[in-house]
Amino acid sequence: MIKLIQLSASALEKVLYEQTKFHLALRDVFVQEEEKSKTNNTISTLLGCELRHHYFISHAFKEIEEELTNEEKCLLYIALANNLFSKKVDEQVVIKYMAELLPDHESFLLKLLNFKGSPKELIPEYLPPDALETLSLQYNAPEWLMKMWHKQFGFHLMKKMLIRNIRPSLITCRVNPLITNKEDFLKVNPAFKDTKVQDMVLYYGKTPLRQHRAFLNYEVFLLKLGFKEILDKVDGDHLKEVFLYSEDDKSLVREVLLRFQKRARIHLGVSLEDDKNDIDKIIKYNQLENINFFVAESSKLNEEINELMDLVITHPQSSRFDLIRTYPDYLIHFDTKQFETLIKNQSEILENCAPFVKEEGHLLYLVTTINKKESRSVVNQFLAKHPEFSLVEQKQLLPFDRFDSSMYYALLRREVKE
Repeated sequence: MIKLIQLSASALEKVLYEQTKFHLALRDVFVQEEEKSKTNNTISTLLGCELRHHYFISHAFKEIEEELTNEEKCLLYIALANNLFSKKVDEQVVIKYMAELLPDHESFLLKLLNFKGSPKELIPEYLPPDALETLSLQYNAPEWLMKMWHKQFGFHLMKKMLIRNIRPSLITCRVNPLITNKEDFLKVNPAFKDTKVQDMVLYYGKTPLRQHRAFLNYEVFLLKLGFKEILDKVDGDHLKEVFLYSEDDKSLVREVLLRFQKRARIHLGVSLEDDKNDIDKIIKYNQLENINFFVAESSKLNEEINELMDLVITHPQSSRFDLIRTYPDYLIHFDTKQFETLIKNQSEILENCAPFVKEEGHLLYLVTTINKKESRSVVNQFLAKHPEFSLVEQKQLLPFDRFDSSMYYALLRREVKE
């Protein structure tokens, strides 16, 4: 049983101190035994539990942390995650092991690891209930993120986002109309439930979605409700030339190809060669012939395109705060220094894609984030420089709304020259 604590702590050490991603840290410590499935599931649960309470757990050991090695810290973090939350390993066995490992701190550890009340009671009384430090411990969020959201959206919305982000994301899927329709699909797939968004369903099954028959047979694919709703807004029979430049979520690529493949010429650009093979497979599987697919930096689009478009969609890299609920280590690894680079790149992509919008055509700017500097500020600066474009609509989707999405979009229209 202690081996499970040790292996989980080893994975945690990789995440915290070697900047290893969650799934890779697990892969490095997973065991190869007859009981590997049950054992590895417990390790994954313990590691995920600690990371989802990391700010609280590390604060609990603040009094003694300077006296501990990284290995000892991680063992303690996993031990407290187990005893307070997951309870995957016998609590008394864990207490005995930690007391023997760190005899100089035995009384402190016994008091903490034996605690039977609500974890909230361990938050120091001197911290005001609505102080950022208190909220950081309660909702497992860094103070820099809360300060940013508080400044940009106010305390009320900030707290609602914190509360929602400690809960799992909905698993939302697009029904593939080339194979089936939503009504028929739901009749034979009870693990999926209906949504109010056309052709979108929710998955509640116990089997991982990627192992479900419907996913393997391409009857459904992962897609955020927000993506579907936004594209529904901009779609129309008048669209004959569509251009998507994407650096982010590839499910948007799949949706654009599915949506326009029979009635529009599609131009699809990505910035990374690594994305090419996956998208080539999608194009080949769907036998698409009306695709101009290329890999290029946004500054070199003139080498790939010579038409004007009815619709141009820009989907640049962003801080991707929609992943906070998906990856328990996302905020731990997030480097705030990248904001400046991200915003510069977002502005450049918007600038470089705009010339391909025809008069009365539309330019859609889409980022998966909750940060006004990456969203409204980028769009406002663009509009100030380009009076030929007007703002049709903009919206910030938040994780607690009906779309369960953290994304912003702005729809711009190129006006007719007088």
